[in-house]
Amino acid sequence: MKVAVFPGQGAQFSGMGKDLYDRYPKAKEMFHEANEILGFSITDIMFSGTEEALKMTKVTQPAVFLHSIIAYQLLTDDELPAMTAGHSLGEFTALEANKVLIAYTDKYTSSRQWNKYSTQKSAVIYLVQGNTYYIEALHKEGTVNDNMAVGWLKPGQTGTSPSQVIPGSVLSPRTPLKIATIESRSALIPVLDVYPNPARNEILFNLPENLLGEKVVVSIMSMNGQVILNKELTFSGPEQTDIRSCVPGLYILRVQNKDFSINKSFVVYR
Repeated sequence: MKVAVFPGQGAQFSGMGKDLYDRYPKAKEMFHEANEILGFSITDIMFSGTEEALKMTKVTQPAVFLHSIIAYQLLTDDELPAMTAGHSLGEFTALEANKVLIAYTDKYTSSRQWNKYSTQKSAVIYLVQGNTYYIEALHKEGTVNDNMAVGWLKPGQTGTSPSQVIPGSVLSPRTPLKIATIESRSALIPVLDVYPNPARNEILFNLPENLLGEKVVVSIMSMNGQVILNKELTFSGPEQTDIRSCVPGLYILRVQNKDFSINKSFVVYR
């Protein structure tokens, strides 16, 4: 079985991605798009920047992510892994790489015309109550007032068309991360430290000093989606959390607010 493991902060080096940029038009397009989104030429730093410039967190994180995800996007179907994983920042890359296209159409349909093209409908996807699911819907407007709707068949229903357009009441719109400029003092993605790891009775987690005083929601989840802990607090420094209710195994610690959501895996032993 093939597994892709993506690196975290510290894997950067001068010249990273230059070979991909020079050899593949798709890679060049993605690098240029990243420059535009970030508001500065990250390719200049990646391809010929100094070691000190590459060590800046606000440069390192997007550079490592970009290099990894572009390399992954260039894999052929035969080279694609069966699963993805990542260390630290690499967990974000693994999540992005693991996305699956479930439906699409690149042609016009009338409003609520669900069955014009076979690709408009996904295969049956079973959802588990209480779990959170992420659906990315991309829409490129062709003319004024173009729009897109996503529908579903609710539990217990059958048919060839959605019974309902997914209502906003059950959706949580994605809040984009604040993109740091090259001059910004804040990191693009906060670093979440958890220790000890593995842990037995309690863990401590810590965030960067620039987040002191920020209100965050802290969650601990098992790998099957069960929520063990969910609480809101104001971050004031290393936070101690009791994990004695966790049976031995692998868990995810999630810390989030309106600007970011970061995960860190940890192991519980007895």
